[in-house]
Amino acid sequence: MTNPTEAWLLKPGGLARLLKQHRERAGLTGQALGEKVGWNQSKVSKLETGKQLPSDDDLHAFAAAVELDDEALGLLTDLRTQADAISKEWRAGRAGGQTAIQQNYDELVRAAKVIRNAEVTTVPGLLQTREYARYQAEQAVVLHGFAPDEIEATLDAKMRRQDVLYDATKRFEFVVAESALRLLYSPPDVMLAQLDRLLTLTYPRTNLWFGIIPFGTQLPTVPQNRFIAVDDVIYIEDFADEAVYRGERASTYAKAMDLLMAEAVTGEQARRLILAASDALA
Repeated sequence: MTNPTEAWLLKPGGLARLLKQHRERAGLTGQALGEKVGWNQSKVSKLETGKQLPSDDDLHAFAAAVELDDEALGLLTDLRTQADAISKEWRAGRAGGQTAIQQNYDELVRAAKVIRNAEVTTVPGLLQTREYARYQAEQAVVLHGFAPDEIEATLDAKMRRQDVLYDATKRFEFVVAESALRLLYSPPDVMLAQLDRLLTLTYPRTNLWFGIIPFGTQLPTVPQNRFIAVDDVIYIEDFADEAVYRGERASTYAKAMDLLMAEAVTGEQARRLILAASDALA
């Protein structure tokens, strides 16, 4: 689910952008600012890229360090209050359930032209069977306390979104590590059906590329985490939160995707890996 707080902080005139502009006007590097106010470099970076919302104390310390007047500090404080309200609303929506998250993601994908997805341990969401996706949804119930009675609606939304795979105006690129074929998050029969679904993706399609990185491949870059690129924006989910990257950070992930795709096998070689995983289960 997209974090609107981060997008709002990074918009023109947004709080994160103003913090960076004020620092640069003061002639301070991020390190120099951190030394003046007692922050580490990581905190400065997070504040200026919208990854962290400053506290009121942070803003007062910042204003003193870059010599802002009361009017400029007041604007930053107002923007922080607005950002906090947006953040609370987003968290409430996230707490509102998996279905809302799926609907949000659905809007993103349907509006995009290029979707790229790298996975290390699981099958990409757009390629999941309903029963495989069910076990993913059940894990979210355990981890995040989502309501169990909305699982079916969540799955309905997820399956409907897969219609976009047949939209010839869009481009899809999926790369998975072989571990995604082997790790079990569901009973073997469910995984077998999922592997059978993946077999259909090994045949050429004009708008969809699917590759697998075999065990034993020497990689030029480590696939550190799963990520999804929706056009030029990167979305990364972990157990507790979601990060959204744009600009230079997003371009780093685009390069990583290119490198991983270059090491993946497709077609007949990919089919052999899937069949081997199926045989191991059977």
